[in-house]
This record gives sequence, C-alpha cells and structure tokens, in this order.
Amino acid sequence: MPITKVVHNHQQYYLMIRCLLGCILLMPSVDALYEDQAGKFDWRKQLLGYPVILKVQHHRRSHSPECMFIYSDQNALGRIDVKSVWRLVFEAGSRGIINYLHISRNGLFSVRSNGTLMEKFDSANGALLREAELQNLPCELIDIRESSDTVFILACDKLHAFNLEGKQLWTRKLHNETNILWQNIGIDSKSENVLVALGDGKSVEVFEIDAVNSDDQRLLSKFVAPFLKAKLVGHFIIYCSSNGGSLHAYDIISGEDTELAEKVEMISEIDAFSSNCFCIRTVSAVRCFYESINGKFVERVVRVVKDSLISGVQMVSSMLAVWVVADDNNIYVDVFDESGAHQGSFKNPIDSSILAADVIQVQLLKADEKGSYFLIVILTEDHTMLMMKESGEVIWTRYEALAKIASVEIVDLPLSETETLIEQEFLNFNGKYMKMSFEFSKITDEFLGNILYNFVKRIFSEIFQLQTYIVHLFSDVFGLADIFGLHLLRNRTKNRLERDQFGLHKMIVASTSSGTIFGIDSSHGDVLWKLYIRDAVPFTHSQVWFPIFIQRTTAFYPYPAQCAVVMKHKHSGNALIVTFNPITGDVFDEVYLNFTVDQASLLPFKDDKHASVLLLMDKENDHKPISVVKLDRKTGVCNGYQLTTLGDEANRIPRLQQWNVQKTWTLNFLPDSDSEIVDFQIKSLDAKVHSQGRVLGNRSVLYKYLNPNLGVSLIRTVDDRAKGVKIVSDDITVTIFDAVAGNIIYVAKQKRSLGPYRLLLCENWIIYTFWNEKYRRMEISVVEMYEGESQSDPLSFSSYRQLQPIVYHQTYIFPQGLSAVAVSETEKAITPRFILLAMPFGGVVEIPKAFLDPRRTVNITPELKEEGVIPYTPDLPIATDHIINYNQTLLSVRGIHTAPSGMESTSLVFIYGLDLFFTRINPAGTFDILKEDFDHWLITVVLLGLTCAAVFSRKLAKNKELKQAWC
Repeated sequence: MPITKVVHNHQQYYLMIRCLLGCILLMPSVDALYEDQAGKFDWRKQLLGYPVILKVQHHRRSHSPECMFIYSDQNALGRIDVKSVWRLVFEAGSRGIINYLHISRNGLFSVRSNGTLMEKFDSANGALLREAELQNLPCELIDIRESSDTVFILACDKLHAFNLEGKQLWTRKLHNETNILWQNIGIDSKSENVLVALGDGKSVEVFEIDAVNSDDQRLLSKFVAPFLKAKLVGHFIIYCSSNGGSLHAYDIISGEDTELAEKVEMISEIDAFSSNCFCIRTVSAVRCFYESINGKFVERVVRVVKDSLISGVQMVSSMLAVWVVADDNNIYVDVFDESGAHQGSFKNPIDSSILAADVIQVQLLKADEKGSYFLIVILTEDHTMLMMKESGEVIWTRYEALAKIASVEIVDLPLSETETLIEQEFLNFNGKYMKMSFEFSKITDEFLGNILYNFVKRIFSEIFQLQTYIVHLFSDVFGLADIFGLHLLRNRTKNRLERDQFGLHKMIVASTSSGTIFGIDSSHGDVLWKLYIRDAVPFTHSQVWFPIFIQRTTAFYPYPAQCAVVMKHKHSGNALIVTFNPITGDVFDEVYLNFTVDQASLLPFKDDKHASVLLLMDKENDHKPISVVKLDRKTGVCNGYQLTTLGDEANRIPRLQQWNVQKTWTLNFLPDSDSEIVDFQIKSLDAKVHSQGRVLGNRSVLYKYLNPNLGVSLIRTVDDRAKGVKIVSDDITVTIFDAVAGNIIYVAKQKRSLGPYRLLLCENWIIYTFWNEKYRRMEISVVEMYEGESQSDPLSFSSYRQLQPIVYHQTYIFPQGLSAVAVSETEKAITPRFILLAMPFGGVVEIPKAFLDPRRTVNITPELKEEGVIPYTPDLPIATDHIINYNQTLLSVRGIHTAPSGMESTSLVFIYGLDLFFTRINPAGTFDILKEDFDHWLITVVLLGLTCAAVFSRKLAKNKELKQAWC
C-alpha cells in the first residue's frame, strides 16, 4: 500500500507539471485582452429573432415550472424561462429551417431541412443527442406524435419510428400517391398502434400500423367527404364540411358520421389536445368538445370572442385555458379542467405605454410548483416579446426586432448642464445668438437691458461649476463622497444622457425591418426608447432599405437633434417620412406623401434651423444645380441628373418643394437579363481625409485621387461559356465612375467568383471581397488611385477636368469566410485606418490597412522599406489579439457600423446581426490617453521638485553673481 501511494503521488505530480506547461504554451494565444478589461468597454446582446414556432413544455405529472422553446425566422432555436436561456443557430437557407418541433418527455425532437433531417436535443442545455436522415426529397406534409415509448414522424409518404432516446426503430413507405393535400397521425389509446389519415380534399383513408411490427398495415376506413379542414383526434376524424359549413366527427372504427355543430363559421384552426378533447377557433368564438361516456363528442366550452382583437386556446398542465385580447388593453383568461368545468378566470391589464403594437400571440406558463398562478408571454406585431405576471407586472422584455436591423446611425449626446449654461450666455430672450460688437454705437437698448440678466446667470453658472468640481474632487480623488452625502448627487447625474468629456458615450439609433426604431445607450446596450410606426414597411430592392438620415446633430444648441426615416406605407405604397428626436424618441412630424419614392438622400446645405435638406426622387422623375445619381436595380440603368429649383411654386404638402431634373448622362451596368447589381455605393458627403498624399521613400509625394464624386458598382454576371450548362459560373465586374460627369474611371473583372460579395469605398481606395471558385478560397481585392507626384489643383476638384488616375490593383487571400466588412472612422482621420472583417465562426478581426496595400511587392527596395511598405505575401494574417470580440461569439453578422469618438485615437464600433456588440478600438494605440497605471502622484512630486529646484537654483545663481560683482 505505501508503494502504491507513492507512485500515485508521482503521477499526480507529473500531471500537474504537464498541465502547467500546457497553460504556459497557450498563454500567448489568449492575450487579446486583459482580464480586468473584459466587458468594461464593450457589451453583447444575444437575440433569437421573430418567433415562428413557439412551444410550451407542459409538466402534467410533475409540478416543476414550465419553460418555452422558440424557433425564429433567423434559423435560431432557443429555450426561454425565468432563469435560463440557451440558443442554437443553424445554417442559413432552407437546410436550416425547422419545419416541425415536438417536445418529448426527455428531449426535443425537430424536423428541418424540408423534412429531410431529424434531430433530437437535450431540452436542458440544447446539446445535440441524435440525428437521422428521413428522406432525400423535400417534403412539406409533416406530423409528429408520441406514444408511451415511441415517437412517430410522418414525412410525405414515409412513417418513421424512434424511441425516446432518438434511435431509429423502423421506416415504412405508406403510399405512392402524389395528390395528398392533408395527412395526420394519431395513437390508438388501447393498442398504441399508429393511425395514419390521408386526404386529398375529396376523400379520407385511414390506416392502422402496428407500432412494433411495421409490416402489419391494414386499411381501417375510407369515406368520401369534401372538407376544408380536418384533424385526427383519437379514433375520430374531425372535419368541417365544405358544403354546409358544419362540423362533423367520423368514427373510423364504426363508420358513423356525427354532426357536432351546424353552420359553423370559417374555422381558422382545429387544435387537438388529447384523444378525447379538441377545440376549434372561429372569428367569433372558441368552442371546445369533450368525449362523453357514450363515446360521443359534446360541446362544453364556448367563449365568445367576437369583439376581441385576437384569441386562442392552449393546454396548461391538465387544464384548458382560453385567452382573449380585448380592445380595452386587457387579456381575459378562462381556465377549465379535464371535464370542461369552469375553474376560474382572471384579467391581465396591459399598459398601453409598454405595448405600442398589436398583440399577435399569447402563451401561458405555469409559474410555480403548485400551479396556483400563471405567467403570460406576449408577442406583439413589432417583434417585442414580454413576460408578465397576472397583475400586469413585466418580468422581462425582449426586443427581437433588433435581430433584423436595416440601418444604423450613431448620434452625439447633448451638452452637459455646465456646457448648456455656457451656451445660454450667448443667447438672448428670443433664443437667437447675439453677435457681440466692440463698437459702442452698435450696443442696443436690448443688450443693455440684458447685462444684469447675463451677470446673474454667469454667477449661477460659476456656482454650479464649483459644485460639480467639488463633487468630482471628493468622489473620484479623495473618495469621501459617501461621508459628506455627495454620493446621492453623483448617482443622480450618473445615468443622465449627456455628452462625456471624451465623446465615448453615444446614442445608437437603429431602424428594423418590422418598422420599429430603437434608441440604444452605447455604454451598456439598454434600449432607452422605442418608436413603432404603424402600417410602415421598408423599401425592398435587392435588400431591405430603411434609411436613417441625421438632419441635425446636437451641436446646434438650442435646437434639438433631428433624424428622419423614409418608409413605405403598407397599403398605399406611397412614401412616409417621420422626423424625431434621436435622444428622446419624441416624434416631431409625420409626413404622408402622395407619391412613391425611388431614392432618398441628404443635400449638402441646411435651412435656417441648421437642418439638412432631404432630397426625394419619385419614379416619374418630376421634382443652384445639384448633381444626383439614380439607379434602377432591375434594369441596371444609372442616370445622372442636375436639379434646378422651380422657385416658390405652391405644393399641397407643407415643407415639400417640387424640383425638376435634367438628365446629364446614362450608364448601363447590366449587360443582360441574367446579371444582377449586388452593391452600389457613392462616396459620402461627410467623408474625412486628413492627408492628400503619401510620402515616398525618395521624399517625394504621391498625391491621392480624392474625387468627392466617386461611385462604384459591383455587378454579378453569368459566364458566357457557362450559359446553357447545368453548372453555372458567375463573374463579377467592379466599375468605378464619376457620379457628376458619368465618366468611367476603372473597370475590373473577376472570373468564376461567387458570393458573399462585400464592397467598401473610402478615400481613394476600394475593397471588395468574393469567393474564388477556381481555387476554392475567399479573396479580398483592393484598388487604390493616385494622381501622381504632381497635384492638378490642390484647392478644388472638377469632375469635368479630364484626369486619368494611376490605378494600383492587388488581391489577397483571406483564410476565413466573410459576412461583413467595414473601416474604422476617427474625428480627423489622422489615425491609420483598420479594416474590420466579420467571419462566420463568430469572430471580428481588425487588419491594418497597410496589409491591404496594392503597392506591396516581393522585392522590397530601400525606398519602399523607407516608406514602410510591407513585403508581399498572398495570405492575410489573422492574429488572435486582433479579434476585437475575443471570446464573445457573434453569429449571423449582417453589418458593422463605425463612428468617431471625441479622441482621435479611438473609433467606436457597433456590430449587428443575430447578436449586438459594441466596443471601441484604437488603430494606432491610445496615444492621446494616459494609461490606467499612470502615476499621477509621482509626476506631481517630480514637477514640484523641479519647480523648487529651479527657484532654489535661481536664488543661488543670483547670490553667486552678487559675490562676483563685489570681488
């Protein structure tokens, strides 16, 4: 025994050494972020999307609280309850779509990929336990039923049997018919055999299959009856006759057809909850039927819902609950037992300020072990999901509309109270800026009357600034705020929406495809306000278009910030413009136009209230010369126009001035009908460029081609050699053109290139990505344009001046796929730019623009080395410390939005998709920020010591000079 113990201790010792060495070797690959900085400057929000399938796990035998499973339109499956949430995201496309979801006693069964794949998941943690292929061909007619120990899946013409562990037992082909419109399966309560009902709209056939021996199949019944809707409940076929509109129950054993109700309204759904209970939902009522002792169905529950907005019925544990959403903002719930006896009812009030949209679905969950009260889950039209108590108290809110963001803008917050008081000193009583003059003759009586007012206001302003300074001094420097009670004042101003010192605190304004606009706090990601526009849908070209335009920022005090969104009315199709305050979400105005908008953009001038003018172009082209570009994505025709105003022509819509356009040039980007415009971009009006040239190694300057009217289009075309062939190969064509003169500057074509395509236009360079089908890899191509070593006109640029730039073009290999591309933005564009690349596995990497330099070459000359050009390698490196989201996986990224902060070294990044992520990056390091470990006391002592030494040395020098003068 002692020898065995010593050997065992030595094994543990060597194992600990190996683990320690492994951790040391892995440490360099995980140094992307300091541990104490994780979550300090960034945040992540995980979403599911709009629920398509919503299932509640009912515990009939146990008394544990219930949970809810959701499958969304983003191919995401998740579990939601009060305490825990897990989520699975499947691949995009039809293969990731779940067609049916079934909650078993010990797992979760799903059928996806058009009925071709079965998967079983652990309902506790979402782990994949089993999967099996059902068939090769896609199928839409799918049904699942569960017996005591077997799960049966009916997919088209095949019936599959699985045990509760997910292991496939047998598969049987049922028929060879192609005209089946409806099929359903059930379980015989006595023999537990499988009942399969098939219907073609005119007749119904019912088969019985042995649950153990699948070869034992016999036809139980066949009857002719035209029906609209049908359901297999126990050994009855419940159907609604298409002739008289009556509800029937057909006994497949005795062949007896019983009429349950006559002249039934249009049935929206037949819900079967057990073999002896089902409910029908009509426009005016919810009617439930129970099987009596003599084997006949009897109607026992009738809930009139004629004046309601929406209604439904569901089984909660062993009780039946009928819920009705009334127009008085209340949810009425009636509870019935297994025999149909009424057990009670309750009313759940809904706060109208919480729910801005209509309720489209309600689910009830048992909240406690005894089942004494319920939780109510509400899904609204604006894709908001709430969980409430019976009293109306909201437990949590999920804004699933944020999973489909269409457009994003980041807005500066207003001035602080101190800065506001300073700004108010330059305002008179009318709120207009006063122009100070030093000439005594221009000092008016109004200005003399305001001297005392301005003096008193300055005194109060100084007192307020002193108060703020004292609070900051005691709280942040000495830490004595709690002693003097100043922590209350500090907490009161902590969450105030005001601009911070370095411009890092912003407001994120996002528009979604559901017609909802959100205001998100950039510091923690909380939704501060929500604006839902009823009957508004986004424009759809090749993608969802829901633009947000910042007409006025917070820099023009006292005018508040103003944003505008352009939408399409759901019924008329005409344009709708909504202007609102991006800080508070208050709506300024809603303008309904009487025409459809084909394009919208901001003009480069402002009105008398410092708001940018919004330009709208309709499909008929009826509207200082201003050049605009209009693209028809269907035909590929791009036209350039000059706008000329009509003066003071009257218009029926206020603040809308009609302009005329004059066509100046035309370009056709699509060579044939098989081509497609993938992306189209025009250089932004507020694009910042700090340096007009690039210093070469020989001390000369290579000037950039800074055309402010630059445009680029990315076109997907079909290879001429592949036309008429089953395997089609795509090509892409990138065209760079001048948007004012219509001149084509550069054209690049890539053969055998597939998506995803991404395009980026910035300064004098363009980046586009594609999948190289020939070499099976993702490639990034970069194009840079220069004027040369001499600049044509440094003060102005004219598109009509014939200037052909020098073009450098290079392509690099990227080792991962790409889902989104963006470039960092700073205040003055002095900091070198980073390219942000979102990858499908969930990481977002930042790559310096120097790696995407088309002037990189294999043979580096001394001049290129002096310039700082990196030697050419075809592969772009991915450093682990350049992944900005470290271990926080971001799935289904659709876009990256960057914005400058108040510091030149810092750029703000907002990544959106199925997950939301916000962080800050420093492309050139924090050169304008003191580090966190900066020793303030040491530098203070050193400065004081140097000051004292200088004063003392000066005194000694004077004494020395005085002694020398006497000698």
